[in-house]
Amino acid sequence: MKSICLYILFFFALAESACEQPDLQNGRSRSTEADTSNRIGSGNETLVSKPSTNLDNRKASQTNSPRKRALMIAIADYLHADDLNSNNDIPLIRDALLRHGFKKADLSVLADQEASRAVILKTLFHEILPTVKRGDIFVMSYSGHGTQIADDDGDEIDSLDEALVPYDAGAGGGAEQFIRDDTLGVFVENLRKRIGPEGNVFFIIDACYSGSIARDFEQLQGRNDPFRKRITKKLLDPEVVRNDVTIESGSDPGRKRTSRGRQFSSQMAPFVIFTAAAHNQVNREVYKDVVKRDEIVGPLSLAVHKALADANSSTTYRMLFERVRMEMIATSHMQTPQMEGDVDALLFSGEVVEPKPYLDVVKVINDSTIRIEGGRLNGLNPGSRVMLHPISDLVPIEANALANGRVVSAQWMTSKVVLDRPISIVRYADCRVFVSAYSFGELYTRVVYSTAPGSGDERIHAMLRKLPGVELVERDADILIRDSLGRIEIINAIDAVSICSIGAGEEGVVDKVYRKVVNLVRNNYLRRLNMRNNSIDVQLILTPVQAVGEYELNFDDRLKERARLSKNNKDWRLSHGQSFSLKAVNRGLVDAYITVLSLQPDGELHQLFPVVSNSGREIGGQDNVLKAGADYTFQYAHEGEAKITRYDVQDTPGKEVLMLIATPEPVRLDPIIRARGPARNDKAYLPLEQLFAGLYLGDKSTPAMPCESSGSTEFVTIEIP
Repeated sequence: MKSICLYILFFFALAESACEQPDLQNGRSRSTEADTSNRIGSGNETLVSKPSTNLDNRKASQTNSPRKRALMIAIADYLHADDLNSNNDIPLIRDALLRHGFKKADLSVLADQEASRAVILKTLFHEILPTVKRGDIFVMSYSGHGTQIADDDGDEIDSLDEALVPYDAGAGGGAEQFIRDDTLGVFVENLRKRIGPEGNVFFIIDACYSGSIARDFEQLQGRNDPFRKRITKKLLDPEVVRNDVTIESGSDPGRKRTSRGRQFSSQMAPFVIFTAAAHNQVNREVYKDVVKRDEIVGPLSLAVHKALADANSSTTYRMLFERVRMEMIATSHMQTPQMEGDVDALLFSGEVVEPKPYLDVVKVINDSTIRIEGGRLNGLNPGSRVMLHPISDLVPIEANALANGRVVSAQWMTSKVVLDRPISIVRYADCRVFVSAYSFGELYTRVVYSTAPGSGDERIHAMLRKLPGVELVERDADILIRDSLGRIEIINAIDAVSICSIGAGEEGVVDKVYRKVVNLVRNNYLRRLNMRNNSIDVQLILTPVQAVGEYELNFDDRLKERARLSKNNKDWRLSHGQSFSLKAVNRGLVDAYITVLSLQPDGELHQLFPVVSNSGREIGGQDNVLKAGADYTFQYAHEGEAKITRYDVQDTPGKEVLMLIATPEPVRLDPIIRARGPARNDKAYLPLEQLFAGLYLGDKSTPAMPCESSGSTEFVTIEIP
């Protein structure tokens, strides 16, 4: 997916900001699938009316349920700044909250001119704060520009305050037109005290430089509460602090320990904030659908929307963020989302609507073709397999299936399924749909081959036209190839990073371009490969180390603290020449085969485990099974003694992704990677192997097809400056 970025500079008093968005001719708001799904079936499709069941109608008691409220702020049409596509984020957040029991009447929106500084502050301090009750759940999302401005009270280490950019920022000509993190801190502290520990506060900030809005949030599990030092500062506006809003301050001596062993304030609601980028990173808008490219949205809003689809009553904010983080790795390579606060608190205080273990039939096209309620949001890609069962079946047993089917096309919320045998249309009303196998998705990349007048190599053009998984386009590409002035430059447009420059007259130039393009196609595809399986849960843990001699390692906690980018220990900043070790922990219910890949910033792909000898033979390839409940630190043998394997950071700037694939069967990718495709007389490949083999061996008449999978993936990122 490509995001061509526009850098926007705000020259206010002491402020400067930069945000990025795709450069699309028609990048304005369009109808989302949530808006269009009601129009599906205008032809001969039949709407299925599902009979209610006790399971479907099971709801929590309304008398004791807390009130769930939300404020969504989205600014797309700025008065003095370049426009964004933030208006497309509102349906994402709204629909996700509605699925979890929020009522439409309790979802407030401030959009565009409604989101001026005065209106935002009035809404926060004079409409929301005085009306919240003890035990309430409150969510605030913000989508728009973010900025850093000069700290005016000396409370910031870097002398910069983080701030949100309202609709009318700049109208008064100075930094006072922004909403500083200090002011937000006053609101948050008083909100938490009014709601109390029975409630819950959750912020979603989809903006540039948003990471440092939560700069002091690590103190949430310490002695102090967030923004404690800021609440008495002079920057508070007189219109914010009035008699009808009591701004409380002082210490919070009372604390209690929850059953999870974390410290929460005894007087304040748990508070968690997700931000789209670190304090020094811009926030790149992305396409909602990597294939359709029909709508541009904020990456954090999209990731939260997807992650909430799988949340249940035992989901913590830490668990939710890990899913968010994995989603953003697929779309936003150059930024690192941040999480701060009471991260082990239950999502919405546990007041979460449990996802159904099955899907409903929502349309009947004919007796062997149906539309079901799950789509790409639920991980259903073309090629996924489903089973139809009687409505009385709560657990799918293959022998009881009425029919099996294959997803042939997937929208955001719905999918079209073709069954292996027809059944009576009347019976569809009494059916439940269970997913039997998820597809890996489509190995799909858009390439622009740009040539200067009178230049260009037709051999390269012909090679690209035949390459499976590649579509040649004129704009909105994932990969840009510029052929001019005797040089061929290959750019990964997703990151706006130049991969290499090849002389047009070099020997084997077509083969060199081919190798680079294939590497980028695989690399970008694997970053999108977010598989999940409830039984397979293998975690990958990175530890920075220092080499002591040739075979010994120094594990120093100070190395970890200096290199850690986020509290989840999944995002790191390491320089060329620094080293790390890896450990896999199987927290799942079953044994799993594990493969670890390194996805390099320049598109190169290396298999780190199982170890492969120079001859191409996998060492222990059949023994890479990690037992349920076990862990393994990757090692090698030296003179008959096991030594911890040391991995060195490469010298290519960008973001390296370490990817762990855990599957119920062994996956053999290295022979395909090393030999550019398996031997043609090889036996049948496993699903992921088939997909990679198709990229090498197929052509436009036999393209790489989606494959079924039941595995899980895990990602660790390394930012290389």
